[in-house]
Amino acid sequence: MERRKEVGRLDIENPKCKWHKTVYLEDGKLMKTIHDGSFTPVEPEPEMLPLYFDNLAINSHVGFVSTLETAPNFEWSWDRKEWHQWHYTTIDGVHRFDGKLLYSVGERLFIRGNNPNGLGAIVEGQETPSFTNFVIDGSVSAGGNIMSLLDKTMELTEVPDYGFMNLFAIIGEDVEPVLLTPPAMDTITSIGDYGCDFMYSGCTSLTAAANIPQLTTIGYGGCDSMYSGCTFDMSDDGTTLNFAFPTPPITAGETTYDDAYEIAEWMGNTNGFGGDNQ
Repeated sequence: MERRKEVGRLDIENPKCKWHKTVYLEDGKLMKTIHDGSFTPVEPEPEMLPLYFDNLAINSHVGFVSTLETAPNFEWSWDRKEWHQWHYTTIDGVHRFDGKLLYSVGERLFIRGNNPNGLGAIVEGQETPSFTNFVIDGSVSAGGNIMSLLDKTMELTEVPDYGFMNLFAIIGEDVEPVLLTPPAMDTITSIGDYGCDFMYSGCTSLTAAANIPQLTTIGYGGCDSMYSGCTFDMSDDGTTLNFAFPTPPITAGETTYDDAYEIAEWMGNTNGFGGDNQ
């Protein structure tokens, strides 16, 4: 076998097998040839980050409360190198996870956990479902993969029944909406019954929506009232759905939805909505 190396290029020839392969390294990207000598870039797989919050104001706080019978399992990190168990206290059946202080603007908090059964559940004899809810103040934007809350390896793609119910919902009159962007949901392949019910309800601070793949299987009520109370703006040609900012004044074409039915209808997937959603 003969090897011939030039600047930025490595030729490998094998006369016995009569094949020829050329490998290029160009601008840090690996290029490879097929037998005819043509080459195509081999793009590295984008790194999938767990759910994170970026701080947009001094002294923002991020915490949880959960009414599940067993407290969910969460870990937090500033750098994804050192992970810490998220501690909580339980009073009268409510698990309160201590808030993490994001002091500086631009500071990032990563969160992951092992909760394959979801962060919400229906308990026999209980009138309303139990759920887990973020308690956030200040101003933050979210990113990364929401599924890191259920599976820290992020290999899980199915949201269980009630899995993210009320997760970011604004609960209580004294709670101000502070979330500007939601985390990614584009690896999700199915959403169970009421899996995302009221997930972002009342989050009027949102400036973008989380995209759910159109081929996602959605159970009964899976996206009911997901964006209840949020304001959306449809483009004049009716092809683009955007969030409408509260200021400056909302432009023509504004439509306010009581729940997410119209979004799913626009996307051509309404099978996750049960009952009267109009």
